[in-house]
Amino acid sequence: MKNRRIPFGYEMKRGIIVLCEREAETVKRIFCEYIDGLVLQDIAESLKRRKIEYLPGESDWNKNRVKRMIDDIRYCGNEKFPAVISLETYNAAKLVKAERSTVNTYTLQKEDKPVIKNIRCSCCGGKLRHITNNRNKKNEHFVCDDCRLTVYKTVSELKTDITEILNRLIAEPSLIVTEETGGYCESPDIRCKTGEIERMTAALDVEAETVQKLIFECAEEKYREIKSEHHITDRLKAELINTAPLSCFSEELFEKTVTAITMERDGNIQLILKNGFVAGNRQISGYIDTREIMKVAEHNRKFCSIPKHGRKRK
Repeated sequence: MKNRRIPFGYEMKRGIIVLCEREAETVKRIFCEYIDGLVLQDIAESLKRRKIEYLPGESDWNKNRVKRMIDDIRYCGNEKFPAVISLETYNAAKLVKAERSTVNTYTLQKEDKPVIKNIRCSCCGGKLRHITNNRNKKNEHFVCDDCRLTVYKTVSELKTDITEILNRLIAEPSLIVTEETGGYCESPDIRCKTGEIERMTAALDVEAETVQKLIFECAEEKYREIKSEHHITDRLKAELINTAPLSCFSEELFEKTVTAITMERDGNIQLILKNGFVAGNRQISGYIDTREIMKVAEHNRKFCSIPKHGRKRK
């Protein structure tokens, strides 16, 4: 990894070190984001996403590079380097660093990892990452990698919500197999074959045997999918029937029943069960085609209204 001859934010003109205006603005933003609570890794990832070049043609930022910049007092200015930030800003960043090194953070337990590894943003479908912010009393929160939606919710609160939803399903397992919501969702492969059959039957010069063979193949595959989905639902129902009401979070039941979690701006969550059934802490929601989640999420991401760089500073 290459190093710069002079610090980021400066350039050499006629033998004199002067401000590089574009880079200097980035330096100011780095200090502001650090003071506002972002950790070094988050700042580095943001710089990479925005393709900010550290060296010509290179935007491979990491937390060590950001840390060196936060620690560099030359940005306050001296006889050789023009000032980029004020001494007050530099000292504020030092204070944040000192607080972060002394405040205890939440330590993830082994049972927490399956809970937080697949949480999706309800706004854009992006992955929500668990973050601790030592400067804030609410030091635990979740941030969307894509739209930067921030939800202040602890892992403990999340597990309490999950336990509450699972207890409602344990009390009434039939909810996940009602005829009203238990519709079969065709796979993309089935839909592709169905479309091909429709095109072939509409054509004038197609062989009847070829169409007939494809129809039988499609019907056989659809039967296997329906049978598989019914089997998953029956297994989930049996698991819920044979489980006593939970007094605390059960990692075992969670992993046996839940595929993913979606989280809303206000912290409310929905559990997506392995058969596609969705249960939220507001109400039992119904079925969705889990194979379409990421496709819909990609569409929603284009229209997401959350600012890209987190909440606005006053």
